[in-house]
Amino acid sequence: SARRPPAGAVPRRRGTRLRRALGREDVATRSQDSILTLLGKEAKLSAQEQIRELQHLASNGDRQAEVLLVGMLQSSDKTTAQSAATALNTWWAAFPDVSTRMAATKATGLQRRGQLSEALTAFDELLEQFPSWAAAHQMRAKCRNQMKDREGTKSDLRRALELCPINYSILVELGLVLMAGEEHAEALRLFRRARLLFPTMPMLETFERQASEKAGAELPVADEAPGGSSSMAPPAEL
Repeated sequence: SARRPPAGAVPRRRGTRLRRALGREDVATRSQDSILTLLGKEAKLSAQEQIRELQHLASNGDRQAEVLLVGMLQSSDKTTAQSAATALNTWWAAFPDVSTRMAATKATGLQRRGQLSEALTAFDELLEQFPSWAAAHQMRAKCRNQMKDREGTKSDLRRALELCPINYSILVELGLVLMAGEEHAEALRLFRRARLLFPTMPMLETFERQASEKAGAELPVADEAPGGSSSMAPPAEL
């Protein structure tokens, strides 16, 4: 999604109990609730502790931990699902380094002050340094949306989605932009993908219903994740 630490970078102290428990399981063949049960039993951590540990592992380059966090979005416990969403949002928005934080802060500051042309230039410079950082494309899309540049907004969000296809917030943001342009059928497909990832995402059901009515389609019952029956296999409001 954003930048990645070197492969195999695993913390020495945190996450060891969790990693031992995960190492015994083929997570792709288990439901998310059964994984939560396994981790609670083997690692002896509460769901909230598991999420904190998984976030820490993900921040150290562990892709399996990131996928598990995505799977937790489908937990039957809404508090767990929301906590997993918070952890993922924090991870996906994390700055690659201090200089990037400063550059992004400058750009968003200009945007908040209404200096949109200057902000866009600052975002352009940021993306020259980090073209594969999905969050930067997402931030520039918001600036372009304020400038009424719908095509530029869509372009940035599509690129962000290519870089981080499991990011449900990008799916929804792009869907809303498409709805504003009366591209309801594509918006509906994006909202449905987001629902498969994060079924209890706030306002998503409303957005999906509105797009369905405009597109003239009926809402399906989503009972499996993209790519098969495993809830662990990922497919991705202004």
